Amino acid sequence: MKNLTIILSTLFISFTTLAQQAATETPQLSLGAAVNISGKQRMLTQRMAKDFVYMGMKINVEAVEKEKAASIILFEENFKALSNFAPTEKIKAHLAKEEVLWREYKKLVTAEPTPENARLILDKNTSVLMACDELVRAYVEYAGTLPKKDGEDGNIAKSIAENTNVAGRQRMLSQRLTFYYAAYVWGIADATTPDKIKGFADYIKQNFSKLIISDVNTLDIDDALANVIADWREVEERCTNENCYTFENKSIDVAQMIKITSNILQKMDKITGMYAKLLE
Repeated sequence: MKNLTIILSTLFISFTTLAQQAATETPQLSLGAAVNISGKQRMLTQRMAKDFVYMGMKINVEAVEKEKAASIILFEENFKALSNFAPTEKIKAHLAKEEVLWREYKKLVTAEPTPENARLILDKNTSVLMACDELVRAYVEYAGTLPKKDGEDGNIAKSIAENTNVAGRQRMLSQRLTFYYAAYVWGIADATTPDKIKGFADYIKQNFSKLIISDVNTLDIDDALANVIADWREVEERCTNENCYTFENKSIDVAQMIKITSNILQKMDKITGMYAKLLE
């Protein structure tokens, strides 16, 4: 639990610092930053939900409560920054949709962490997540319309933007998987949840496979991906033919799960940033 507290405290300090910086100034974003930050919004919706459930379960309450508060601040400051980089009407429309759904979702994640309220978040979180995802896709689509640089392959900007999107999605999936698994262990999720969690885990595997073979990777990105995949295997290696990832048996301790996925989140955040810089 000491290591878990250190990890969560580090994440809290890191994201709070970013939020404070964003609060003092709202610079014009680059395209790479817009794809990265819009993708981070997906992760934040799921991290808030995860923290809400851990608060309800009385697991490391102080740390996850601080993390949830930092996530809310960062989400709103990110939204301000993204609103200043809306080069198409489609992007503006997606920003408007995200804002409406966020206002509703914020009420849920700031409520009392009871089983009943957690069930409401389970029911409603996917709507705001999908709105965030649609915005990321709109930025990726915009990347494909930009003039090509001299000597540049025709689709390179869109390929890098898509990799930024996929790497950023891994951040979100790490938190979504932990959120649903903790809710299942807590007894507030339905009987279909193990299949959903397995689907998240399979999606994580597929995304790692896609990223590791990408032609746009630098050596540093390849090394960073190999490092984070090693962390993921701590979950993956529990898989058996009869009961993949042992989610149905609830055999992975929820405190251990949050530790593993917090590590994955930190590392994937760096990798997403590495891809984003390639767009600048």
